[in-house]
Amino acid sequence: MGSTALCRPRSSLASAAAAVLAAGATLLGCSSPQKSPDSPTLAQGIHFPGERHLRNVRQLTAGGTNAEAYWSYDGQWLTFQAKGGGVPGLPSSKPECDQIYRMRVDGSKAELVSNGLGRTTCSYYLPKDDRILFSSTHASDSKCPAEPDRSKGYVWPTYHSYQMYTVEPGKPDSILPFEPGAPSAYNAEAVTCRDGSVVFTSDRDGDLDLYVGKLDSFGSLTQIKRVTKTPGYDGGAFFSQDCKKLVWRASRPAAGKEREDYESLLKNQLVRPSKMEIWTGNADGSNAHQVTALNAASFAPYFTPKADRILFSSNFEDPKGRSFAIYSIRTNGTGLERITYSGVFDGFPMFSPDGKKLAFSSNRNGKAPRETNVFVADWVDEDQEPKEQRSSDKTTSLIPQAADRYWSLVKALSSSQFEGRGMGSKGLEEAEAFTIRELRLRGVEPFFSTFRDARLEWVKSTTPVTPEEGFRQHVQIRPLESTRPDTEGLTRTGHSNLLTGNNVLGTLGRGCSKRAPAIVLGAHLDHLGLEHSSSLESSKKGIHHGADDNASGVAALIEAAQAIQLELTKNPKISAKACFIFAAFTGEESGVAGSGQTVALLQKLKIPVKAMLNMDMVGRLRDNRLIVFGTDSASEWKDWVSQECQELRLDCPGGGDGYGPSDHMPFYAKGVPVVHLFTGPHADYHRSSDTFEKINATGGVQVTSFVSRLALRAALFPGALHYQKPTGKPFLSSTPESSSPEATHQNRTGMGQSAFLGTIPDYAQMTSPTGPGGDTTQGGVLLSGARADSPAEKAGIRAGDLLFEIATSEGQKISTPTLREFMGALRSLKPGDHVILGVRREGAVLQLPATIGTRSKE
Repeated sequence: MGSTALCRPRSSLASAAAAVLAAGATLLGCSSPQKSPDSPTLAQGIHFPGERHLRNVRQLTAGGTNAEAYWSYDGQWLTFQAKGGGVPGLPSSKPECDQIYRMRVDGSKAELVSNGLGRTTCSYYLPKDDRILFSSTHASDSKCPAEPDRSKGYVWPTYHSYQMYTVEPGKPDSILPFEPGAPSAYNAEAVTCRDGSVVFTSDRDGDLDLYVGKLDSFGSLTQIKRVTKTPGYDGGAFFSQDCKKLVWRASRPAAGKEREDYESLLKNQLVRPSKMEIWTGNADGSNAHQVTALNAASFAPYFTPKADRILFSSNFEDPKGRSFAIYSIRTNGTGLERITYSGVFDGFPMFSPDGKKLAFSSNRNGKAPRETNVFVADWVDEDQEPKEQRSSDKTTSLIPQAADRYWSLVKALSSSQFEGRGMGSKGLEEAEAFTIRELRLRGVEPFFSTFRDARLEWVKSTTPVTPEEGFRQHVQIRPLESTRPDTEGLTRTGHSNLLTGNNVLGTLGRGCSKRAPAIVLGAHLDHLGLEHSSSLESSKKGIHHGADDNASGVAALIEAAQAIQLELTKNPKISAKACFIFAAFTGEESGVAGSGQTVALLQKLKIPVKAMLNMDMVGRLRDNRLIVFGTDSASEWKDWVSQECQELRLDCPGGGDGYGPSDHMPFYAKGVPVVHLFTGPHADYHRSSDTFEKINATGGVQVTSFVSRLALRAALFPGALHYQKPTGKPFLSSTPESSSPEATHQNRTGMGQSAFLGTIPDYAQMTSPTGPGGDTTQGGVLLSGARADSPAEKAGIRAGDLLFEIATSEGQKISTPTLREFMGALRSLKPGDHVILGVRREGAVLQLPATIGTRSKE
């Protein structure tokens, strides 16, 4: 219900906020109460400077506590809850605890809706406007329920005596149970939608979660389904006007003491709303993601008519937590804008059905502390404002956020200007220049200026390194798909098949000049360009924007640089010892070629690498679920990842070693502990539909926070991390065989494979135009080894083997001149198939028997 549990056993959050304002104590779990001021501040007036979206503000109630006003579907009435007087036209109506009323939108014809017994909360019209839905405790006790034990601090009661009812307006004796046979539990915060959908909050399954259902022909609730399952308080939900989406507020207590406190209070029908953020998702609970990251009490969200923005109330700008204002934010977490400026409590915004008016509750213009009233204003959209007003007011109402920076970076990198950032293209070159500029703005130094001995390796001359050029590591590769033998049996390895690009490399930390062990943070900048064989478009053509793959990772890389630079500035002692290398790799889509050459460069320069953190497809965080691969690559990772994820309220499944289809793999193959961050598969992978509009900007900031914290933790760890060799089968998409374009697609769209062989292709060598394995004139997949205990290892595969053929038990011989044909051969096989692997080793041809295994699905 929109009050965010706020519609809840309260005396309303507005009342609580007013009490806090009067007493001078901070709201919602503050550390300690403040002394009461001699004269509590009152905000006189009903319209304040800066409230440019509001016009013709009208006050409908006067006195007492009147709040949580919600529109009827015809836009003619408002329901609200009130106590202590102030209901227009009903001076003698002064209930001791909240009761439900309704009134015309001009404040006339007010009348009692509930029966005046118990405590009520969260009223809402049914779609036909013939009945009003609310929750009440009256069936258990006609008196007001006991107030919660304030010795436990600021807590809300979640009475199990709350049950949902409907009533015909003006007929309190027509009350009927909304959910006949409902369990004894907190059942409240219910709202409806035009199609008969209902959402409410209940702790019937042991936690405070959202449930959706449907109205039946009798006006009762049926088809109930739980749609949130993460520990914490999910409540105050509303539908979008098309009934397809939900917005709500949620607390997410961290595992440990916070979670224990939450669960202990819940057993006593209490909850401490110390931290609440705004969430949105589909009406069935899918695609849920956090919208705000304000670390404050944010609640009472409501969609704008187009459902592209959300209005909500928060105290995040008040250090003491006393003042609540209404804000607007895009559903992806960007464009945070302040709407109200009373300086006291403003909350519970709700648009009229036609989107032209806004009802809200406020302490403004009160005659006494704690007085809360209902207001209605005409809503002014951005495009309705006079230009002169827009330019003069906008700078004071927009609040820059990290989400805006992150989103703008992804938007720029995935724009049509860069034409999909294809390897060897002008668009990729321009994207490199953009990335260099953004890193320099954050204080990152050019790699080839920091490590001056690297200049000869880089430029083969004594030419001075300019700041911009000092970031570029020249990369020349032979695409894996170009090694197919031609009709004369010769592999085309001429210069016409070579592609060029640059890794963008920069550094932070004074320790780099002393060659301290480096922490490498990486993401790949290249994508599929305008046409690519790995495209999943039917024509293989079109601008492949690559917003998630992998503009999202490069944006996180740039933002992580800013976060780490800030930390190094605050802690010069850390900076003196630390060395961070930021790498935007090229050639990832052609077989992790760029990262392989960076590994070779670092080894040649004898720059030790302590750890590598890779961000590949991190722009679509859902349910705060960040997949962290590679946590078995060092013994320290699992505890660190668990602790950081708990601190950031992230769910972090993962595991596995450091092999996988992205830029961390060349590092792991050379003995470096790695992690690979990934926010999950989606249907836009390797398609032109992977665009910036689908990016979760708040999620990108959460990923950035995680990776920068983990990188700093690794840098501060004394000594080397304890590298662990690969054992057993791969976890999820960390399969080395899945590093081809086709298999990567299957992993990242959730399709997956079942056949498992366990070979580890040597991508760096296969894509090198000059190094060992660069000239595979006889055709084949160069291998750097096999996974432990895999079918390939049991068959005798070694590093340096060239796999040219797979023969089946039926006598079929499948040629594997390139990785593409090799992957095609694997897809044609099933677990349990007996095969012969044809390999070339040091001039000899070997036939190695193997039995295809099953890929781990853990």
